[in-house]
Amino acid sequence: MGTMFTIYDNGENPKKPSAVGENIRRELAAVIYEKNVLGLKGPRKMTIIMPAVRPISERDSILERYRTNRLDEMVVLNNKQPVWNEESQSYVLNFHGRVTQASVKNFQIVHSMHASQSEMNHQNNNNQVIPDPSEYVIMQFGRIDNETFTMDVRYPLTPVQAFGIVVTIELVNNCSEPIWPAIKNDGPIPNNGGFGPLQPGQVQSISVPSNWKSARIWPRTGCGENMLCVTGSCGNGILECNGLEGQIPASLAEFTLNGDGGLSYYDVSYVDGSNIPLRIIPIDGTFNAAVGNCKEISCTEDQRNLDLQKYNIKMKDANGKIIAIKSLCSQYNTDATCCRNAFNDGNKCRNGWNAAQNDIYTKIKTVCPTSYLYAYDDHSSLFTCKGVDGRISPDFKVVFCGLK
Repeated sequence: MGTMFTIYDNGENPKKPSAVGENIRRELAAVIYEKNVLGLKGPRKMTIIMPAVRPISERDSILERYRTNRLDEMVVLNNKQPVWNEESQSYVLNFHGRVTQASVKNFQIVHSMHASQSEMNHQNNNNQVIPDPSEYVIMQFGRIDNETFTMDVRYPLTPVQAFGIVVTIELVNNCSEPIWPAIKNDGPIPNNGGFGPLQPGQVQSISVPSNWKSARIWPRTGCGENMLCVTGSCGNGILECNGLEGQIPASLAEFTLNGDGGLSYYDVSYVDGSNIPLRIIPIDGTFNAAVGNCKEISCTEDQRNLDLQKYNIKMKDANGKIIAIKSLCSQYNTDATCCRNAFNDGNKCRNGWNAAQNDIYTKIKTVCPTSYLYAYDDHSSLFTCKGVDGRISPDFKVVFCGLK
């Protein structure tokens, strides 16, 4: 089993004391992505389960009903299996002209062979011809131009459920070296928290729920065959971090989707230092430019190239190559530089910094004006965005070594 997500409406979590009666949240769908045993180029099996119930306990949840094969009053959908094409050396699907360009995001959703018994009985009792589940496409999504996609959906999916299913984070390696992306968030973690290598120029998309919370993505560099990484490691020999933190210094791309006010919050944080520059881009066509600020986040220069030698915050490998920049907190470890204890306040934190610490901040902030450098740097570094045309959250692109 790979990653599992449940999509809810905006009701209350039933575990909260305030959750009573009609204000309890309703499950809209559950999505299961199985582990991709064929690597980055192979198809990824996807299962979608939709309920007609309002769960009042863990036993009643969509995923629990699916695990225990209690599929009455449920609709189970799967991605259609692509066919290998020798001529193009790729997996292909027939989109009947609606999709025109190859992409790892292209997929079709069909009725599962596990269709609910009540649905099958209803069709049989009414002398209906039951279509071949593998041919009855419920939803299809695919690329038609650069950064432009089309989506078709029909009953029993609603557009809200469909948009929730296709939220993606696109990871782009713009570095001259391989990157091993790592992921951590609340709830089930995409790709079990890590994969790679992502080769220079390579792009890989991950699917996340539209209510993805407290999520962070960071790059691991210089990882050998046994996953002994030079920076960002979550443990020797570990490819899939599965909830483990990364070793600092490490650059962070952070997300909370569908947060307060229905907005998606995102930032680039160098609070734990920096190993490579990151860039976050809301993808055109997926966000409402009139709501939030929906800005790109990036640096104009790699921090490792800045004139900071006299402050001894540059980390080098055994060959003398600069591999990372320490944060103010990790370098000085004072209450002021770490914004803790008496300095755990946005109005007080920087008051305790000396001239050297302020100079480091100014030099880095000049080239990374939209990024977090300390805990209360959010006045210039936290951004919001909202999905468009019924989409709960926009899609995002995270570029490793992304300078602007």
